[in-house]
Amino acid sequence: MDEKQLLNAIRLMIREENKPIYEQLDSMDSRFDSMSGRLDRIEEDSRQTRVLVEHLDHNISLVAEQYTDIAKKLESISDVPELRGRVRTLERVVASHTDQINGLKKAQ
Repeated sequence: MDEKQLLNAIRLMIREENKPIYEQLDSMDSRFDSMSGRLDRIEEDSRQTRVLVEHLDHNISLVAEQYTDIAKKLESISDVPELRGRVRTLERVVASHTDQINGLKKAQ
């Protein structure tokens, strides 16, 4: 056997011995590709979740602003009974003054 044939025979033997290693590497490559795809989906889901959270934060801010406006209006509504009493008093005073003015007009 010449030197080239010997080297080829050695290469073939090494290939055969390393064949399980190459098969495992191929298997690992396919698993890594699968994991990479899953990670891409997770990253996309994460981006979408961030967008949703930002949108929710904006909506929560809007609700908080509206709540402040509503709370102020409710405070003024709580003053209504007090204002009713004051308006009744003013109505009585105006009616009394109107009667007095009419009486003075008649007296002239």
